Amino acid sequence: MAAGHPRPLCNARVHDDAGAFVGVPDLLDVEAGLAIEYDGAAHRSRARHRADTHRRERFEAAGLAVLVVVAGDLDDPGLDRRLTAARSRALASTAPRRWEADPPWGPARFTLDERIEHRESTTRPRRPPAECADSVPGGPDD
Repeated sequence: MAAGHPRPLCNARVHDDAGAFVGVPDLLDVEAGLAIEYDGAAHRSRARHRADTHRRERFEAAGLAVLVVVAGDLDDPGLDRRLTAARSRALASTAPRRWEADPPWGPARFTLDERIEHRESTTRPRRPPAECADSVPGGPDD
C-alpha cells in the first residue's frame, strides 16, 4: 500500500447489511471502504471475467468502491497515485455503507503482514503458487 495508508485486510469476507455474503476482495481498506482486486492471468477466461464483474457489482451495490490492479500495474509508478485517488474517492463518498467485513481467519481482523507472519509461523516452508504468493488455494473466490 502507498505510504501513509493503513494496511488492508487480505481476503476478508464481506457481507451486506442484511447478512448476505457479498464476496471476498483480495485486499480491503475497511476505513475507506475500498476493495482492491488483483486480476492476474487466471482472470482472463470468459467465465472468470464474468464472475469477477458480478462480484464487483455486488461490492459496489453494498457501498464499497473498487480498484482493479493488473500485473503491469505493480511496476507502474502511477499505481500509488491511483490508489490514493481511489481511497480519497471512497472516503469522500456519500453512498450508504451497507457492508461489514468478517475477519478472514478468526475473531480478530488481521492485516496482510499479520496473516503472513501467522502463516509462516504455523506452516512448513512451501513453494508459493506462481501467480500470487498471497493467494489461498480453494478460497471462496479462488
